Amino acid sequence: MLSSLPFHTFRPVRRIITSSFATNTTSRGSSSVCRQFTTHLSRRPSSSTTSMAPSLLALAASAGNSITLSELTLHKLQGAQLFVGSGVAFLFAAHRWQEWRRGLSTSAGEGAARDKKKKKKSMIYTRTGDKGTSSLYNGERRPKNDATFDALGATDELNAAIGLAKEHAITKSALGGPLCQIQSRLLDLGAAIATPAQTSDDHKRERTRFDPTHVKKVEEWIDELDGRLPPLKNFILPSGGLCSAHLHLARTICRRAERSVIPLVNSEQVDPEVGIYLNRLSDFLFVAARWAAKSEGHEETVWVK
Repeated sequence: MLSSLPFHTFRPVRRIITSSFATNTTSRGSSSVCRQFTTHLSRRPSSSTTSMAPSLLALAASAGNSITLSELTLHKLQGAQLFVGSGVAFLFAAHRWQEWRRGLSTSAGEGAARDKKKKKKSMIYTRTGDKGTSSLYNGERRPKNDATFDALGATDELNAAIGLAKEHAITKSALGGPLCQIQSRLLDLGAAIATPAQTSDDHKRERTRFDPTHVKKVEEWIDELDGRLPPLKNFILPSGGLCSAHLHLARTICRRAERSVIPLVNSEQVDPEVGIYLNRLSDFLFVAARWAAKSEGHEETVWVK
């Protein structure tokens, strides 16, 4: 058991006991050992001291061969050792707790400073529009209630409505592909709106020019879907399931987007193909709504006078 003690702890304890027994030839030597050992523990708390009570008794007995300890003295020495060991364990735990708290506070402070250095401003916000203006693709700044931004906002709203309808479309309807392509074309259309002809250079205008072939593609989709639907004999109300109803909602937003674009087309700020595409797109959304209802097995609600 003695061999398992740490060297830095064993050496002072052995010195205390040996010197005490060298100067005390009675059982009073044990109390001297306890006093000196207690002083040593209070000066140098260590995790190993909590397990030294049995070893100390054995060391004390082997330090002086000529000394006879009474049974009462041995019991007292054991009690003193247990008391000292418990006290030291408490002091050691309190000391470690204080060190941990200090280290935690320091680590938290260093971590906050480190995070502050690493944290970068998001590119999502620029603060440049806080005064009510925004920038077009050509770099021109205009008030946010300008007709150009009104058209851009309606187009963006239309794109979101189509995205919602697409999420409700079933695979059987085969509408997912066309709707996804339309969403991309609406971004192209927005780029054309954001590049007014009078204030943009030729390079930017050519880069954002809306391709007229996109209109032709929408017309092909209309012809294909309408050929699979029963002839329309009455007015119908927006209905026919979630996908169909959301497509009807997108159709009405598309009409509003078209109305906001027409003044820009008339003032020659936007190419006519932009207005034509929106006009044709509203027709497609109407046919697509009917096709979604038929594909999902829902009945359309007919207008009743």
